[in-house]
Amino acid sequence: MKLRTHTMGTTVFYGVVLAGFVTVVFFLTNAGIDPRAHRIDDFDPKDAGLVSIGLFGLYHAIAIIFFDDDPELVSAKDGRPTDDPTEPRKAGSFTEFVRQPAYKVFAVGPIWATASAAVIFVWFAKAEVPGTIGTVWGDYGHSPLPALAVLCSCWAATNLGFAFSTLAETGQRDNPPLYITSLILLFLVAAGITVYFLAALPDMRPGTALALGGVTLLISLALLTGVRLWAMPRFAREEEEDLMGLRDRRRQQRFGSRHQGTGRPPYDMLNAGETLLAHFCGDRAPEPGQPEPEMLVATNRRVVRALIRVPGKTFVIEQAEPGQLLGARSDHRGPRLVTAIGLRGRQEMIAHGGDPAASQRFAEALNSLARTGSLPR
Repeated sequence: MKLRTHTMGTTVFYGVVLAGFVTVVFFLTNAGIDPRAHRIDDFDPKDAGLVSIGLFGLYHAIAIIFFDDDPELVSAKDGRPTDDPTEPRKAGSFTEFVRQPAYKVFAVGPIWATASAAVIFVWFAKAEVPGTIGTVWGDYGHSPLPALAVLCSCWAATNLGFAFSTLAETGQRDNPPLYITSLILLFLVAAGITVYFLAALPDMRPGTALALGGVTLLISLALLTGVRLWAMPRFAREEEEDLMGLRDRRRQQRFGSRHQGTGRPPYDMLNAGETLLAHFCGDRAPEPGQPEPEMLVATNRRVVRALIRVPGKTFVIEQAEPGQLLGARSDHRGPRLVTAIGLRGRQEMIAHGGDPAASQRFAEALNSLARTGSLPR
């Protein structure tokens, strides 16, 4: 079995392995053996159930690490997997699993939670020191409520981990604040869930634990659903850009790095597969002594400042990634019209002169691109 194919079989396999690993920890601690290295016969068996249930909380909260991406070889011709080692690798994603169909993502929580809740019945039957009657751990073999409480709590923990991982992946490329904040929140949520499973859940009344777990499960399902609906279009756009980049690299290897389109500016500067979204030209007929006409261009691959030094020929001066785009403005510096593109982490790209109406339309188009990822209607 290839463990990174993200099939339902893989999900079941990981759930069983997780439950089995924590069961080994339980039996060690139940025998008074600390599972940590070089620590023998110094563990109180009455804490075996509490520690093991706490581990379930931790592993469910960080379930995403079991489904990290293994960047595969992808053909630059059509983007499909290939066995050719000379082909480039698909761009990686540490949360590749959340790109899978919804039924695979949402199945992880209930499958893992069911395996975890079921194996605790074995622990309860073999416990050297039973839990207190009237608690989740103490009533586990006498009522279905404790098992349902553990199932809902584990399921909710998995959903919360996936939600914050998805947010982190969304900001990984071009939104560092979102990326860093989501990772911090994921760490804090995982720590909080572990403390809850370790210090609170085993000693709670079964009815209270079930009610709290059920409410948290509903909230986590709504959160994960909303985050996926917001993030999936962005993932799809990134994958399309990655695929187009692979094709471009293949064309550059075949035709050379200077392969460009044809036609009048700015079409002559477009690479194969590149689409013009918006452009603005500064003064087209400068007086003697003035600089060459300036041009600002936005495509699906880059943002460009260029000059037209000879008729029909565009010369790129500087360019930036689409993710750096903050917006654009059109205003006057004295009598001179200035059109500027704002960029994240670098100076503006500026063009002088030109038609004010065209400048305003260009600014509106780029502001829409920056806000929504699409041109205004």
